[in-house]
Amino acid sequence: MEFAGVPLQAGQAKYAGELLSNLISSNSIDINSTAIILADENLLFPVLYAIPHLVQTINVTMGYPLKESQFIVLLDQLRQIQKNKRVSKTGQIRYHHKDISALLNHPLLASVVTKHPIDIDDTNFQYYDLEAINRIYSLNGAVILFDAIPDTEGLFSYLDKTLELIHLNLSEKSGNVVYFEDAVLSFIANEIRLLADILSAHSSEIPVETGWQMVRECIAGLKVPFTGEPVKGLQVMGFLETRALDFKNIIIIGCNEGILPASSAGKSFIPYALRKGFGLATYEDQDASFSYHFYRLFHTAEKAFLIYNTEVGKTGGGEPSRYLLQLEQELEEYMGARLTISKKIISTPIIQESVQAISIVKDEKILEQLQRFTGQNDNSRSLSSSALTTYINCKLQFYFRYIAYLKENDTVGESIEADIFGNILHRALELLYGSSSPQIDVAAIDRLLAQADEAVDRAIREVFKTEAGDLHGNDILLAEVIRELVKRMLQQDKKDAPFTIEQLEGTYRSTIQVNGLPINLYGKFDRVDEQNGTVRIIDYKTGKVELKMKNLILYLQIPKRKRFFSYIFIQKFKKTCIPARRLKLDFMLHLLWEKELNGQEMATMFLKMN
Repeated sequence: MEFAGVPLQAGQAKYAGELLSNLISSNSIDINSTAIILADENLLFPVLYAIPHLVQTINVTMGYPLKESQFIVLLDQLRQIQKNKRVSKTGQIRYHHKDISALLNHPLLASVVTKHPIDIDDTNFQYYDLEAINRIYSLNGAVILFDAIPDTEGLFSYLDKTLELIHLNLSEKSGNVVYFEDAVLSFIANEIRLLADILSAHSSEIPVETGWQMVRECIAGLKVPFTGEPVKGLQVMGFLETRALDFKNIIIIGCNEGILPASSAGKSFIPYALRKGFGLATYEDQDASFSYHFYRLFHTAEKAFLIYNTEVGKTGGGEPSRYLLQLEQELEEYMGARLTISKKIISTPIIQESVQAISIVKDEKILEQLQRFTGQNDNSRSLSSSALTTYINCKLQFYFRYIAYLKENDTVGESIEADIFGNILHRALELLYGSSSPQIDVAAIDRLLAQADEAVDRAIREVFKTEAGDLHGNDILLAEVIRELVKRMLQQDKKDAPFTIEQLEGTYRSTIQVNGLPINLYGKFDRVDEQNGTVRIIDYKTGKVELKMKNLILYLQIPKRKRFFSYIFIQKFKKTCIPARRLKLDFMLHLLWEKELNGQEMATMFLKMN
């Protein structure tokens, strides 16, 4: 007899499969007199997947609860993708990218579609229409997954087609697990058809969402009644299905307190004292039934393997069943030397590795990449303010990002975060001023104010990859804040009009000499304009604004301020300028520079910063 503690439920199933494989390979057991007994019925499919291929015949004799199964997960995903869809004014239906990915990667549907490489332009969209989905995935017959559901009657038709699609996909495969999945699928399809027949007379009165809920409640409360041949092959059964059956080799999975015996929820309204007094069934009778079936298994057993979960979780675990302790104390005393009990704790070994310091040797390839920042050819590169700040803060991070080109992949934002908020505001203002002539007067500002809402909607579509009408929750409020900020910005510019726009979202490049070596720099300005002979740098700031010093030299010497772009501007225009206007909700901060710096002064400051 063996007691084995294994972490997690899936670990128990995997260990049982390895144990069975070893016993069969060593000819230690007869498979026709062997049973795997599940105290926790939810482990059925993990156990079926873990059974080795050496076992040719498997018979399942138990009820499989659907409440926690992958079939309920599939039903929830189908419901979610229909619930979160967006319908445009023209009737075009679009689905959220996360719902699409979750559905088409479900184990029951993963082989129904064939994935194709995703275009770069397609990776940043929130919602996709059917044409785009079919372009990214080869849907074939799976296009029915995205059919519209007009009413409850259409819901049952949609589910019937979906289950039929999965059934046809499974029928092309072979194997015991596939057979059992197909049996579960047929059972669910029959139950849904039965529910549809019952509700057929009133389906027009039932909302679609209520129909989804009724289908889920119907399926979640069912158990699939598997039946098998008890005299041939490996037997996989629930605990209560073992009554009056004898096996020479038994493997019991889920031997934890609260599962074996099952905890009693006390669902009756009749108090325990009254049930006991009038001879009604109590939890003690249930425990007695479990106890009888448990000890009955050992009457003819020659080998017994009892597996329990060592990890504490929401599904139980951690504490072995009281029955294991009783066997150890009472049965050993009764049988003496005839009983051998071994105890095992199965765990993954901890591999301790020393943390090696990351050191990058500046070889010829790295020097070649660095020299690109000093050249003036087609392969030359320029340092941005972010690159310089990264180098000052962490030279290793600079290497990974700007030399080795390692960075995080762009992901689709699920809500309008701070960076997306700022990008939408910038793009909206760029669209507005870009659609006008460079000469901006009061009349031009009035025209732009009338176009502000349309520009914000287009900016949301381009930056957030979502139609403004598809926004929901907090994103709607943020979009309104952006509209208000754009209008306030235009109102402020109206006071400063007339002025001439020199550049929108322009990139300026220059070089500085450091120890005789030219260093390429570049900076991007939100807007550059000229008013009454004074060139202004307009920097839209949507975050927190702090200005603790007005001395230009000290201001530029703080690395985290990233102010070197001003040198690029001065080198280009050689004019007195107002280099920063910052927007924060309801006010704008103007910083006036009255002093120009030459290239040598700027180079000296950069050397001090490094």
